Amino acid sequence: LAVHIKDKTISLPLHNSPSTHIIKPAIDRFPDLVENEVFCMKLAKQCGLPTAQASAESIEDVDYLLTKRYDRIYKDGQPIERIHQEDFCQALGYPPHIKYQNEGGPSLAQCFELIRKASTTPALDILTLLDAITFNFIIGNNDAHGKNFSFLYSKDGGSYTTRLAPLYDLISTAHYPDLSPKMAMKIGKKYLPKEVRLEHWQQLWTQAGFSTSQAHRRTTQFAKKILTTLKKLPIENTTQQAIMSFAEIRANMILRLK
Repeated sequence: LAVHIKDKTISLPLHNSPSTHIIKPAIDRFPDLVENEVFCMKLAKQCGLPTAQASAESIEDVDYLLTKRYDRIYKDGQPIERIHQEDFCQALGYPPHIKYQNEGGPSLAQCFELIRKASTTPALDILTLLDAITFNFIIGNNDAHGKNFSFLYSKDGGSYTTRLAPLYDLISTAHYPDLSPKMAMKIGKKYLPKEVRLEHWQQLWTQAGFSTSQAHRRTTQFAKKILTTLKKLPIENTTQQAIMSFAEIRANMILRLK
């Protein structure tokens, strides 16, 4: 639900008024979903990934995730301005219902190629995407599809820039046994994380245009950073504890790649 928040008052924007935040209510079917996403978003931010600003909130006994829109320009005393955002499915010409690779949606190789062609700072954005893929694998975010990566088109002085948008929808879907264990976009030739070996990472790195030694080093270094950061994050409930334990196992899987 897109809403406008001012002085802690939540309202619905009318007509063409811009929203400032997005609310995602908790879902009974998936316990602690809000805490799950907040934990994963905090972990990503602490690891140096650009992320949307998100927090766990509650009103009238309803828990919800509150995310501040990053595709806005906020200036005191001035109207809120929109920044144009386009997700990777849109940028690649895929309709919104075709977002999973096994259903005909985009692949990770296409996402890297898109950044090379469209980003104003492709070298930085490509590395961020590689780290994001590593992060999603480690936390078990199997639902990281083409609509979960976006570009922001903004004006910088007299010219326009195209940059990878902050990350959002970072959730450990592997925590919920009812959800598919298949990744939305495959690594190498594999959709199932448990089947991913070094050769499949190497296939992805090659498709993305990296040297395998450079990408291997980057991926293992980021896995180590996640392990270090996990030890510093406060654990507030059993769901977050379970995600932490899962992420530690996955990070060590990457460190053992040979």
